[in-house]
Amino acid sequence: MIKDFLSKVRIRRKVIDSHAVMVAFPRCGLSRLRDLLWNFMTLHYGIKGGRTGDFFQLWKQDKSRVPRLFVTNDDNPHTCFPDEIRDEKTIFDGKKVVFLSRDPRNVIASLYYRRSRRGYIDSNYYWGTLTDFIREGEGGFETLLTYYASWTSPERVKVHHLCYEDLHSNPSKELRRVIEFLGIKKVDPDHYERAVKQTPAFGDKNTEYESIPRNSAYLKPELPINEDSDGVTESEAELKEPYLREFEEEDLHWLRAQMDAFLPVEFPFYREDIN
Repeated sequence: MIKDFLSKVRIRRKVIDSHAVMVAFPRCGLSRLRDLLWNFMTLHYGIKGGRTGDFFQLWKQDKSRVPRLFVTNDDNPHTCFPDEIRDEKTIFDGKKVVFLSRDPRNVIASLYYRRSRRGYIDSNYYWGTLTDFIREGEGGFETLLTYYASWTSPERVKVHHLCYEDLHSNPSKELRRVIEFLGIKKVDPDHYERAVKQTPAFGDKNTEYESIPRNSAYLKPELPINEDSDGVTESEAELKEPYLREFEEEDLHWLRAQMDAFLPVEFPFYREDIN
C-alpha cells in the first residue's frame, strides 16, 4: 500500500512538472505516438535525444526551448474495476493532454494476448479464455469503456483526442495536429515526413528508414493464398480489423452491445460498426 502511494506521488510530481502529457489505456499504441513525437522533436530542435522516447533527457539538453513531456496510462486502469476509474482529473489541471484512443475491441484483444501469451507485469498471468477476459470485472471491457468515458470532457484540462486508426492512416497529418496543439512554432514542414520515416511503426520501406515490423499480438488469418474463404478474398481479409479474427461471433455481438450502450458520443468512430 505504501509502495502504491509513493508511486502515485511520483507520477503526480512528474505531471505537475511537465508542460504537456500524453495519456492512453495500455495497448492503445501510446509507445508508437511517443516514438513519433520524440523523433520529430530531435529534428525540430536539432539535438541528439539518446534513448528513443526519453522526453526528460531531451528537455534537459535545452530547457529554454524544449517542452517537458510526460507519458502515462493514468494510474494503471487495466488493473482497476470500473468503479475505481476516476472521473476527476485534478492532477492534470491546467495541462495540455494528448489522449490517444483505439478501437476498444482491438485494445481488449491485445491486452488479453499480452497477459496470456507473453507474460505480464507482476507475473499476473491470465489463464482464462478471451471470452472470459472481456467480461472480467477487473481490467475487462467495462473498465476500458469507463476509462474512455472519464476522458471525454475533464474540467480545467485541455484535451486533444487522437484516434490510433487515424494516426496509422495518416501519421504526418496527425503529427502536425499534435504539434500545433502543443504550441510548437516555426516548424519545418519536412520534419513531419522525416519523423514518420524514422519511426519504426510508420517508416517507409522505400527509404533508408525502413520500418521495423513489431511482433503482432494477433493471429494471422488462415486463408488459402489467392483463394476465397467463406466468400472473403485474401485482400479483403487484410482490410478487416484484427479483432474479427479473434472473437467468437457471440462475443462480437456482446462487445457491440456494450459499446452502443456505454461508449460516449465523443467516440462516434467506434460506435458505428463499419464492418
